[in-house]
Amino acid sequence: MPVKVLYDPIVDADKWEFDSVKNEIKITSIDPQETAYMVVFPSRDQVREFIRPRVIIGDQLLNNSMQRYGYIKKYPWKIMTLSSGVLTVLLLLAIPGISFYKDYQYNQDITFIESNLKSWEPWSWALCQATVSRGNDINEKKIRGNRMHVDSILQINQVHSIDQLLQKEQIIICK
Repeated sequence: MPVKVLYDPIVDADKWEFDSVKNEIKITSIDPQETAYMVVFPSRDQVREFIRPRVIIGDQLLNNSMQRYGYIKKYPWKIMTLSSGVLTVLLLLAIPGISFYKDYQYNQDITFIESNLKSWEPWSWALCQATVSRGNDINEKKIRGNRMHVDSILQINQVHSIDQLLQKEQIIICK
């Protein structure tokens, strides 16, 4: 133990011994299902210096990750309950966030389409469902294979060539 104790500790285990010279409690055997409780009595001036004692099993120091692993093995339902609660909270935060983002993106697309189609007569694109494509989503083959004429696509997007069209971040095409 990190501090000297005033009295011998109280240990709730079957086989144990206390070495007052080394200031060490030694539990010689413990069953896997058994829990050992220890009560120590440090002096008043050393209480603040008292930290969690080091636990050595065999020749190996029991560190925090080993203690967590043991806790997980002993109480798997608690870990599952805690992790499912955390996942539920994350999902409850993520789903509205994704919905708001998708709605925002949809509104931006509608505004972009409406601003580019103002000069067009409604009957000229009425049979087309105008959609916004982004970045690498579109290529020259998709433009030429579209049901809308290439000149119309260029005019809607306010460019003069397919190369200029492919350089734009957002492109309006007919779906």
